[in-house]
Amino acid sequence: MHNPLHIPIGVGLRLVATIAAAISMALALAFVSIDTQAQSTRLYAEGEFSYTVDLGKSITMEFALDTDLDVDEVQVKVRPNGLNSVSTYGYAEVERDDALTATYELQTASPRYFPPGTLFEVTFVLRNDDGMALDSPTYEVEYLDHGRRWERIGDDQLQLIYYGINGRTMRALFDNTHRNMERIKRVLGVIDHAPLRAIIFPNIRELTRYGPTISQTAADGTFFGGFAYSNYNLTIMASPSVSVLTHELTHLLHDIAMGSPATIRAPAWLTEGIATYLETGTRQHIPRSYRRASGTAAVKRFRDMGTVPGRREDISRFYRQSADFVGFLAESRGDLSIGHLLSELANGKELDDALTTVYGGNLDHLENQWRAGYGLPPVGERLPAHLEAERTFPPTIVGVPTPGLGSVNVLESHSTTSNPVPDRAERPPLEEMERVTPQEATAVPATATATTGYVTSPIGREFRPNTTMLLVFFLLALGFAALFFRRMRGT
Repeated sequence: MHNPLHIPIGVGLRLVATIAAAISMALALAFVSIDTQAQSTRLYAEGEFSYTVDLGKSITMEFALDTDLDVDEVQVKVRPNGLNSVSTYGYAEVERDDALTATYELQTASPRYFPPGTLFEVTFVLRNDDGMALDSPTYEVEYLDHGRRWERIGDDQLQLIYYGINGRTMRALFDNTHRNMERIKRVLGVIDHAPLRAIIFPNIRELTRYGPTISQTAADGTFFGGFAYSNYNLTIMASPSVSVLTHELTHLLHDIAMGSPATIRAPAWLTEGIATYLETGTRQHIPRSYRRASGTAAVKRFRDMGTVPGRREDISRFYRQSADFVGFLAESRGDLSIGHLLSELANGKELDDALTTVYGGNLDHLENQWRAGYGLPPVGERLPAHLEAERTFPPTIVGVPTPGLGSVNVLESHSTTSNPVPDRAERPPLEEMERVTPQEATAVPATATATTGYVTSPIGREFRPNTTMLLVFFLLALGFAALFFRRMRGT
């Protein structure tokens, strides 16, 4: 047979043997590495788990297990259920008697505040000096005390949890709010989501006692009847109010539509304006206050309304002005344009660019149109972004960096997502968007169900071949074989 490389048969056999040996060595070393990784043994065992709640202060959790393992420490992993929630870790106190008992107290008050009704996933990890780890199952903990007669009504979309309120009143609240929620989901483009939960106290006093720390002015004026926590798919509120519950649920659905961390791109006038406007889907009850306030300083510029004000006399006016402006925008292009605006923001656009895409002008331009309807003086319009940059920054000098241009500040967020961000609905072109009113919403039948805790079965660690190491050794083997081949050709 013709041999174009003129390699002697014996040399060729030695070459093949060398390549095979090199590949075998690579495989052996790679699997030794895999065996080394597998030596950190993890076992799973059922134990006895219980917890007690001191509402407004803490949750005390206890895990007991009959084991002979010499445990050196017990780590506790706690993860709230919700959108982009973050896991926390702590260490339990360990006692030995007939069984091992690990006790852990989770603080729920400020500065790390958790609202009543938060659901937690809790896992205990027992370790010893030999690298042995024993994992408990993952337990669910509901942050509600057992001293109150909590009752429930709901379905897989919305759950109301309450005490001290008439059941018939709560059924009416559920039915009315559920219809509103379906309309709002359509407007915001939310297709699917985890159940939203509402903890409803019988009065404002109880809400203030167990709610977040707020300013004394706000507390004295009882301005806040509810609080929304998108990280936990949860709202807490005082007394059964359709408007308040609809408002707070709108905040939760808003953050689901945005994919949560992107909500930092939405100023307070927009988030509160959407929630207040969608309580009813109309601005007919709002404009009177602006006719009375025409030409006065009571109407603020929207660029100055990035946060909710703290003064008592400004809070309610802030909500009304924000809602009226959002309603004005919705009237111009239909309610579905609100969801389209949020989609633009969630995809990374700045507010002015998103407003221009959806409504045809930046914030100042649209605000002046709104002001003109009330006879209010216009605001000065902001320059386009490239002209604003030329005015703000000094001219570029060759060889010298221009301050502020081209710099990017990247913040990494190490968080554990409990629930995936749902898909947003496909949106029709803006010209096809119709106005959605409360009367057009289709009622969805809801079945009242009681919710109970559950235990999640633990999942063992899965080992996979170390493909990176295999590739490295295979390439080394090829290089060695090529070197050997060249030397054989030289001889």
